[in-house]
This record gives sequence, structure tokens and C-alpha cells, in this order.
Amino acid sequence: MEEGRINGNELKIELKEIRTQIIKLQKKRMSTSETPVITLNAIRQLINEGISSALKAQAVAMANSDNSNRNTEPREIPVAKRGNYKEFINYQPSYFNSTEGAVDLIRWFERIESVFSRSKCAEEDRVTFATGTLTDDALS
Repeated sequence: MEEGRINGNELKIELKEIRTQIIKLQKKRMSTSETPVITLNAIRQLINEGISSALKAQAVAMANSDNSNRNTEPREIPVAKRGNYKEFINYQPSYFNSTEGAVDLIRWFERIESVFSRSKCAEEDRVTFATGTLTDDALS
């Protein structure tokens, strides 16, 4: 075992050794000789000490190792993907001709807003993208 490092197999071996010691102590307990008796609390204490020392050794090993899985650098915050014009057009926004009237203009606004939200269109791109859907007289 490397100093300050323990793996699962070594922990199993250590626990197996503790069990072996417990069995030996229990056999002595059943004998009629004047050997000291081990209590259940003493057994638990032995197990806890063994596990505690194994966990401390593992913690020291992890702290001292150059673990590439442990990232201590600040994490990058993912930026939400912004929609581009091609993606905006893929959602088939409705086109507007100024001859359609005020009610149709309001409906066009609502449909364009819906396309903006589905295509994840950035706020600063919305005017540019929406003007791309204007036709004929709406452009003059």
C-alpha cells in the first residue's frame, strides 16, 4: 500500500483482517480460560477505527494526487445559444404587406413574437430579422 493511499481491495483486506481478529476474540470468549472478554462496543470501536483510518488515508491520497478529474479552475458559464437569421427563417415567420390593415398588423406582431421566442432570437437582432419579413408597400 502506497503511503496515504488505499483502494477498495485494500479496504476489503483490512476489514477481512478485522473480522478474523474478531472471530479469534470470540473463540477465546467461548473458552473457559481467564482471557479478557471483548464486548460488542469494543468490536464496533475496532471496526470504526479501521474504517476511519482507511478513509483518512484515502483523503490524504486524493489531496496529494494530481487528479485530472478534479477541476479546481473556475468553471465556464455556458452561454445560451442565440438564434441566427437562418434559424429565424426556418420557423417560417409570416410576411407583412402594409395593405392588410391594423388588425392584421397586430396579428403579424404576435406571430413574429412567437417566432422570436421559438428561435431564441436575441433582443438586439429582432428588429433586423422582423424587417426581413416586410414586403411590398410595407418597405416604403
